[in-house]
Amino acid sequence: MKRSFTLNHFLICPHCGEKQYVTKRSRRRSAAMNFIPPLFILFPLLFNVSVWIGLGLIVASGVLLYSFYPFIIELSNEEEALW
Repeated sequence: MKRSFTLNHFLICPHCGEKQYVTKRSRRRSAAMNFIPPLFILFPLLFNVSVWIGLGLIVASGVLLYSFYPFIIELSNEEEALW
């Protein structure tokens, strides 16, 4: 998990030592998921609830997305175009 947040565009497999690249599909999914927590900023405005509930939803969705990230990422032996 920690290695996936480096500035390198590849990861080194701990088992075989080969370079592994994040697939194009996986990059698209993770980019789309990054828009979910900011959507909860609008939640208190649209539904007339406390700002603290909205803040709690932002934090909870961020933690939830961070915990699902290892299950969403797919790796490949070959580097693909960015988008």
